[in-house]
Amino acid sequence: MAEAVLTVVLENLSSLIQKQVGSVLGVEKEMEKMCSIFSTISAVLEDAEERQSTNRSIKNWLQKLEYVSAELEDVLDDCEAEAFRLEEGLAQHHSWIRKVQSSLSYLSPKHISFRHAIAKKIKEIEDRLDQIGKERSILKLQEVDVVERRNRVRESRQSIGSIITQPHVYGREEDKERVVGFLVNDAINCNDNGTSVYCIVGLGGMGKTTLAQLVFNDGRVNEHFELKMWVCVSEDFDVHRLIKAIIESGTGCACEPMEMDPLQIRLRDMLQGKRFLIVLDDVWNEKHDEWDKLKCVLECGSKGASVVVTTRLKNVASIMGTTPMHHYLTGLSDDDCWSLFKQRAFCNRREERPNLVEIGKEIVKKCKGVPLAATALGGLMHSKSEEEKVWLSVMRSELWNLPEDKAPIMPALKLSYRHLSVEQRRCFSYCAIFPKDHRIEKTRLIHLWMANGLISSKPELELEVEDVGNEMINDLCLRSFFQDLEEDSDGSIIHFKMHDLVHDLAQSIMGDKCCNVEVYNRTIVLQKRVRHLTLSVSGWGPIPNIENTESLRTFFSLSYNYNPDPSDVKFNFRSLRAFKNNKEVICRISMLSLVNNSKHLRYLNLSNSDVKVLPDSICLLHHLLTLDLTKCLELRKLPKHMIRLKGLRHLYIGDCWSLSHLPPNIGKLSCLKTLTDFIVDKRKGCQLDELKDLNIGVAEVVFSARSNLHQWKSAQQNKIEPLLVHNELGTEVEHWTKPAINMVKINVDGAIFKANSPSHPQSGIAAFYFWYAGAGLSTTII
Repeated sequence: MAEAVLTVVLENLSSLIQKQVGSVLGVEKEMEKMCSIFSTISAVLEDAEERQSTNRSIKNWLQKLEYVSAELEDVLDDCEAEAFRLEEGLAQHHSWIRKVQSSLSYLSPKHISFRHAIAKKIKEIEDRLDQIGKERSILKLQEVDVVERRNRVRESRQSIGSIITQPHVYGREEDKERVVGFLVNDAINCNDNGTSVYCIVGLGGMGKTTLAQLVFNDGRVNEHFELKMWVCVSEDFDVHRLIKAIIESGTGCACEPMEMDPLQIRLRDMLQGKRFLIVLDDVWNEKHDEWDKLKCVLECGSKGASVVVTTRLKNVASIMGTTPMHHYLTGLSDDDCWSLFKQRAFCNRREERPNLVEIGKEIVKKCKGVPLAATALGGLMHSKSEEEKVWLSVMRSELWNLPEDKAPIMPALKLSYRHLSVEQRRCFSYCAIFPKDHRIEKTRLIHLWMANGLISSKPELELEVEDVGNEMINDLCLRSFFQDLEEDSDGSIIHFKMHDLVHDLAQSIMGDKCCNVEVYNRTIVLQKRVRHLTLSVSGWGPIPNIENTESLRTFFSLSYNYNPDPSDVKFNFRSLRAFKNNKEVICRISMLSLVNNSKHLRYLNLSNSDVKVLPDSICLLHHLLTLDLTKCLELRKLPKHMIRLKGLRHLYIGDCWSLSHLPPNIGKLSCLKTLTDFIVDKRKGCQLDELKDLNIGVAEVVFSARSNLHQWKSAQQNKIEPLLVHNELGTEVEHWTKPAINMVKINVDGAIFKANSPSHPQSGIAAFYFWYAGAGLSTTII
């Protein structure tokens, strides 16, 4: 990870030098010197990363480098913010006084104080970097050829856009028939109590979940069972959580918070007398009493009701299973493994050259029948050139000799990870912030990567930073780091998951820098050096005290039904880049404190919270890229000076029903790529003519009930196309809307849309929403 952090810092340093920020602050020479030191150190990082597992001194050296790099990243952020503050102050004055104002700004006590403080910090970091540079020679680290590194990055780009979202499953037909046969034929006579428990047992990566999915979606199973539910259990066998998850899977709706007794009654009512199927995936619990608590609730179905359990542990099967024999999943044959490998390595009609086929089959033998290993290595080889020596280097890698830690797939995953680019490594390892089996939203992950500086735009390839994020996800999917892909109607990936062993790999890379709290009802103790913290807890318990964390970058709450105890909550947001709230957590901290003490913040997600007003100081978050206020039902207004958020790219304000208007000059946010709602009120705020200035990706135009449609003809230009609007009195008003290319909704309070001309359909609009006070939603389009 040191290589990834250093790369980000080096990019930032180079950018600030190019912008002459160093000269403005009087630290130009220091910045140039550090840039030189970092460049020298970066040449040996690949050798250091590979040797750290066997050399403690190198591992300690990398940790020191990573810590100083992270500190410098904060300092560089401060420098950029100060330069922006000076520039913004000058921009407010006319040109004839700007020269005078410029001189005064640099002489102001505030700026002089900042320059002294920043110079001191940079000198301290420079001294530490000097020492780290000297230790590099003592450790005898070897430089890696720059051309070789560039070629590797170029190879990794070959695979972009080649994803197999629904790969063919090989070698499991017989296993599927056995499980389906039991469920539809044998289960009725298997257990006198009515509910049979059938266990699928196998090593990690062997395909237990895939087999269960094949069975779950089989047509015979669909016809046989009245109700089907799927729950991922993972390492925490919390009965309350599992009952709730079963209910939600069976109903397709969120289950409101309730105590255990009414929750059990609700599940029994749902299952009573039905032939149901429940899949409990990835079970680790070896405690009889915990299973008995859940089992007693499930003993209410009709004959043939069944539970399928997938687990790595034989002891789990012996505790939970009711059948005489369990289903032990063994490895695939070499032929089936080769088919999986070939499906990835030679996709897109890539030629199966005989010499590569021969080497590929030798690589497949090292997979030891593990399907996930075969697909991961297939994705890896697809990204490689067709040179024989490249394939041979993978086949002969020393990683195959590493201890397997009871998981034969780990050498294959580590090998695939090693062949990622630096940018890919840092993006993949960051995904350890999500809990195991979490359904990851693509857009949110890209925004988090952006917030942490893990990806950047590539102007030379005409790629915006979001495009780079999309390509990153595509590539990681191809290499099997992501799976269970979900697509939208256009075939674009929107959600995905990580295999638990892949998650283990990401967590092992992050170490104590990433803490994912999934423990229920326990006191949480955090490491001092934690960088990324995720809460996914429930019940009653303390919020972790992160006052002493020195460099927390991500605070991410995925908690539901979580009731923090009323003890004082202390946070340290000094280095925070990304914050996602939990409704209860945000109630325990001051919104003003969060904003005022998080000057590095780039991602702020307050969705589903009770926030009514955002503090004006949020407009001082010069680095903010994403602001998500979705479903803040009580939010009444946005700060009027949002125009100061020059770098804002994504603004989510969907379902903010109390929000009556947007602040003026919203159209001047030139970086904005996403605006979910464009709310228009004639009396105040921005007007519709600002829409033409936005380069937005998605928008819903919402016209307030107080809006005067007659006075908006001035906006009829560029992105607008004639429509007729009928208000509630039946008066026909000429209107126009040719929205930004991807605008999806137009919402007019008390109005009905009618196309003005058959030759001009509602360009780019996918849906219309018409609200009438007290009457709800009408979907009629004339």
